[in-house]
Amino acid sequence: EAYYCRGNAYSGKYEFDRAIKDCDKAIQLNPEAANAYLIRGNIYANKGEFDCAITDFTKAIELQPDAVDVYVIRAKAYKAKGNIDTAIANYSRAIELDSDYAEAYHERGNAYVLKGDFDHVLEDYTKVLELEPDFGPVYYNRALAWLQKHEWDKARADLVSARNCGINSFRNEPQNVVNFEKSIGVKLPKDIATMLTQRAGQTQTPPKVKNQPFEDHAAMSAQQEVLPTSPMWINQFQGQREQDALQFGVRVALFTVISPE
Repeated sequence: EAYYCRGNAYSGKYEFDRAIKDCDKAIQLNPEAANAYLIRGNIYANKGEFDCAITDFTKAIELQPDAVDVYVIRAKAYKAKGNIDTAIANYSRAIELDSDYAEAYHERGNAYVLKGDFDHVLEDYTKVLELEPDFGPVYYNRALAWLQKHEWDKARADLVSARNCGINSFRNEPQNVVNFEKSIGVKLPKDIATMLTQRAGQTQTPPKVKNQPFEDHAAMSAQQEVLPTSPMWINQFQGQREQDALQFGVRVALFTVISPE
């Protein structure tokens, strides 16, 4: 236990080589130490070595098959590799284990966006808002999904809700509205276009999320998720992406082990 705990500490300091050595030692001493595989997988993910990360996450799941967070983490690694269907299957498994896991629905909704499956996108975002009714970014994203389907009134309502939660609309320039219109093949109603370029007064307070053991790091910047229909989707759940440059869950420093070994 001491080795993988120290390895996690090294990981939090971005000393990944030292962290991997400690996890290797922990696994050598106890091949059934699920947390050691989880921490090492986290480190590999931060280095952009997603195949190695998936292997370790899979081993952690074999050892603790009800570890719901690990399915979400493994899903994110699969999504980073472009394996969207496999990612969706992992998010779905997490939801089977915990039907109130808001982030799993949100992340699965984002994955469905990448497939252009906006019926499932709307279904998942709506579930998130049932669980986290004050979380503005999901209102905003759901508004964009409604716009994809030319549901103007529903989009307006969600944009108002997002603004009331402090979301800065597109947080971009009017040109992005033009790009969005091209992507959906229709010109937006003038009032909606105006709503999308006005700015709200404050940033969103992060919602409650489960502890997860890996974040995005500078090494993963090339893997940054960009939803295909527009550069304006909000692609995170915590609401701290701009401050912490996160795309892959919470910070390593906040890592909580699955359970005591």
